[in-house]
Amino acid sequence: QGGTMAAALAEVSSPRGVRDAENLGGTRTNEQLVADTLRRAEGHGRENLKEFISKKREIFLTQMSLDVKQAEIRKLEERALRREEALTRSERMLEEDALRFEGFLKENDLKVQEAIRAGEAETKQKNDRVQEIKRINAQMTVIKTELSKTRDRLDDCRRYKTFLDDITDPEFFAAVGDAKRMRSLERREKRRIKRDAYAAMVDAIGLADREIPDKERALEEAKRKGRKAEAAAQLELEAAIKAAQDAREAVDAEPSPPGTPENDDSDSEVPMYFTSPRQLPEIYGQLEEANLFLIQNAQETEDILEDLKNKEKEVRSRMDAENASLRTQVERLEAQIASEEAKADALLNGGASSTKSKKKSGPLSNVAPAPGSDVSLERLDEKTAEVYARAGFAPDPSIST
Repeated sequence: QGGTMAAALAEVSSPRGVRDAENLGGTRTNEQLVADTLRRAEGHGRENLKEFISKKREIFLTQMSLDVKQAEIRKLEERALRREEALTRSERMLEEDALRFEGFLKENDLKVQEAIRAGEAETKQKNDRVQEIKRINAQMTVIKTELSKTRDRLDDCRRYKTFLDDITDPEFFAAVGDAKRMRSLERREKRRIKRDAYAAMVDAIGLADREIPDKERALEEAKRKGRKAEAAAQLELEAAIKAAQDAREAVDAEPSPPGTPENDDSDSEVPMYFTSPRQLPEIYGQLEEANLFLIQNAQETEDILEDLKNKEKEVRSRMDAENASLRTQVERLEAQIASEEAKADALLNGGASSTKSKKKSGPLSNVAPAPGSDVSLERLDEKTAEVYARAGFAPDPSIST
C-alpha cells in the first residue's frame, strides 16, 4: 500500500501529472491535488510517514518551482504583450507618420501647384499690365499729338480772332461795352431791390413784435370795459400775433439776399462782329480800295521825293561849284588885302597925314582888282546873298566881302 501511495504521489509530482492536473482541473489548488492523490492511493495501502514527508517536500518544491515558472511565464507573456502593444503602437505611429508624410507631400504638391498657378497668373497679369501700359502710352502719344494739333488750331483761331478784331469797327466794341455795363447795372438794381424787400420783411417782424405788447395792454384795459370790448381786443391781439408769425415764416422761407460779388462781370464772351461769310469780302474790298489809294499816294509821294532828291543833288553840286569859285575869289582878295596892308604899313612910316586919309577911305577903297580877276565886290555880295537864300539862311550883314 505504501508503495502504491508513493507511486501515486510521484505520478502527481511528475511533469506529465502536473500537466494532466492542469488540463483536468484548470485552476485546482495543491491541496486538492494531494487529497485526490491520497484518495487514489488508499486502495494500494498506506506508506510510512517518512516517505510521505519526503514526497510532500518534493511536491512542495515542485509546486514552488511550478509557481515560479508560471510567474516567469506570466511576466514573459506580459512583457511580450507589452512589446506587442509597443510594436502595435509603433506600427500605428509609423502608419500615422506615413499618412502625415503622405498628406504633407500631397499638401506640398498642392502648394507647389498653387504656387506655379499663382506664378503663371502673376506672369500673365504682369504681361497684361505691360500691354496695358503700352496701350496707355500709345493712347497718350495720340492724345499728345491731338493736343498739339488742337493747340495749333487754337493759336490759329486766336490769330484769326485778333485779325478780325483789328478789322472790326471800333464802334461795335463800344456798343458791346455799353451793353455789358447796362446788364451790370440791371443786375445791381435787381440785387438792391431784393435787399430792400428782405429788409422791409425784417422791419415788418419788428413792427409786429412791437404791436403785441400794445395789444396786450389794450386787452387788459378792455376787460374792465366789458365783454364786447374784451372780445374785440382779443381779436386784435390774435391778429397781431398771427401777423408776427406770418412775417417770421415769410422771412424764413425767403433766402438771404445775395451780396455784391467781387467780379460783377458776366461770363458771356464778346459776340463777334462777323456773323456772315459775306462780310469779310466786303471788308476786304473796302480795305483793298483804301490800300490802293494809299499805294497811289505813296507812289506819288515817292516820285515827288525822288524829284526833290534829284533837285537837291543838282543844287548841291551847283552850290559846291559856286562855293569853290567863291573860295578862290576870297583867297585872291585876302592876298590883295595882305599886300595892301603891307603898303599901308609902309606909308604909315612916311607920314601921319597920309595915314589918316587912308584910314578914312578904308583899306579897300583904292584897291584895284587882282590881275586876271574880272569879278567886282558888288557881284561877290550878290552871289553870297544868293547862296544864303538857296541854303535857306538869311544873309548875315556882319560878314562883308
